[in-house]
Amino acid sequence: MREICLCSLTNIRSGSCKGDCKFCTQSIYWGAKIERYRWKPISQIVEEAERAWEVGASGFCLVTSGIELDPHSLPRLQKMIESLKKRIPQLKLIGCFGIAEKRELEELKKAGLSAYNHNLESSPSFYPRLVTTHRWEERFKTAQLVKEVGLELFSGGIFGVGEDKRDWKEMIKALKKLDPEVIPLNFFIPNPALPLERTHSKEMALEVISLFREAFPQSVIMLAGGRELVFGDKWVEGIKAGADGIIIGNYLTTGGDAPHKDWKVIRQYGIRVKNARS
Repeated sequence: MREICLCSLTNIRSGSCKGDCKFCTQSIYWGAKIERYRWKPISQIVEEAERAWEVGASGFCLVTSGIELDPHSLPRLQKMIESLKKRIPQLKLIGCFGIAEKRELEELKKAGLSAYNHNLESSPSFYPRLVTTHRWEERFKTAQLVKEVGLELFSGGIFGVGEDKRDWKEMIKALKKLDPEVIPLNFFIPNPALPLERTHSKEMALEVISLFREAFPQSVIMLAGGRELVFGDKWVEGIKAGADGIIIGNYLTTGGDAPHKDWKVIRQYGIRVKNARS
């Protein structure tokens, strides 16, 4: 069984996005019933990071709702990153703050950020059917800038939103140009407020994982949002198909499995965990 890495995340600004992404409950367009807040206190974020570290996460992703990184938010984010690095220096910090400029990414790196998550979401052909408020090309450009400034790039997409195999292959072709260190694979989580129906199954998810594993032998393939919906507690099937990372704990607006349940699976199958502390 391959070694896996664990990553956790926190929603530090929730439910205020002006984008119309049809798969996202944080968009103000759809009025999903979620918790909405401007900023989560730094003290709470530090506590969440400590808990993530305790359950074996080697990466911790800070996420803000919104289409792009607001320059006025940059000092707050820098302070947040510096506080986390001071408290848990070994923890890899990942930012997910939307479309960003090169200077902003450079400043975040100076503060201690190690990686930036900016998913392409889908193929350039299918993307306009999911989002109309911003262009796929803008996302691609930000991903390029992440690599230029020397941050690790986390970039993948969402599946089971009506796309087909041609879109998977087109997305892979685009990602090949970026060579991301980590590729998160998200599987759509339905919500009554969202204008999409899920089109994924376990068989489809396994095919996606295998396809991306073959295309990116050196990248970390991460089972991200929706893995519980697709696999239940059988997510080890995704590892056998080629994934080598999982998100542990909750997601942005949706609860995930409790970490002790994932660790039960890890121990049951004798899975090695990168940087395991027990």
